[in-house]
Order: sequence, then C-alpha cells, then structure tokens
Amino acid sequence: MRFISALLLHVAASVLVYGQQQTVQGTLDLRELVNEVLRNNPEIQASLHQVDAAHARVRQAGALDDPELTYMREEMPGFRWNQADMQKIELMQMFRFPSKLSKQTEIAEINAEHSYHEHMEKANEVLAKLRACRSIYRYSLVAHDEHCERRIAEPHRSQEFFIN
Repeated sequence: MRFISALLLHVAASVLVYGQQQTVQGTLDLRELVNEVLRNNPEIQASLHQVDAAHARVRQAGALDDPELTYMREEMPGFRWNQADMQKIELMQMFRFPSKLSKQTEIAEINAEHSYHEHMEKANEVLAKLRACRSIYRYSLVAHDEHCERRIAEPHRSQEFFIN
C-alpha cells in the first residue's frame, strides 16, 4: 500500500514538474492529471479488465455445457484394435433445469454490475489519492516560497538594524 502511494506521489510530482515546465504560468490543470491517471494507472486498468471479464461471463452463464462425443471399443480378446466385439459412439448433452439457466444469467449480470461498481470505487480511490498528493505538493510549494521570502527578507532587516 505504501509502495502504491509512493508510486502515485512520484507520478503526480513528475507530471506536475513536467506540466510546470510546459506551461507559461507554472500551473497544471487538474483535468490533465486526472486524465493521465485514468489512462495509465495499473490498478484502474486491472479493474477495467475485470469488468470486461465479468461482462463476458454473462453470455457463458446462460449457455448450455459443451456436448461430449465418445467413441469406445469393448470386449477386446487381444490387444489388437480390430478384434473388438462391440463399438459404441455416445453423444451426451447436459441440460439444466429450465429456470436454472435464467437465474445463472441474472446472477452473472449482477456480478458484472458489481465489478463495474468496484472499478468505479477503485478509480475514485486513486483519484482521491491524487488530489491529496496534489494538495500536499501545492502546500509544500507555498511553504517553500514563504520560507524563501522570509530568508530573503531577514538579511535586509538585520542590515537595517545595524545601520540604524
């Protein structure tokens, strides 16, 4: 968890620095950061793939099982293939109880909807971390600027004190 937070902070800081070099005013639009995170964050991409997989399972849940085709030779007196007395070809298809297919489809649709909501929750979580990192970064810039202004102003005050 700390690694992910540190990685997100590093990405946000590098995007901020790159954006400040790119723009004239030195500000980076939050929309650009959000778009960058939504496109490139591995957690969000993984949850999006889970949503796609859950939607693909909906069709599979309503389908019948695959049929099975079997060929057998029985009562072979020796080990030769053509000496078998009986040959069987079987074709099997498993049919579920009629209401079970529709219920499994409904359950798969509900699971797909849940996975979409989990994806949105993950995206909101990552964006909240991004906003927090951006706030911390902006606060540190303001604090650094104030500290630099104080250090610049302090020598002037001390010189005024000695001059008077």
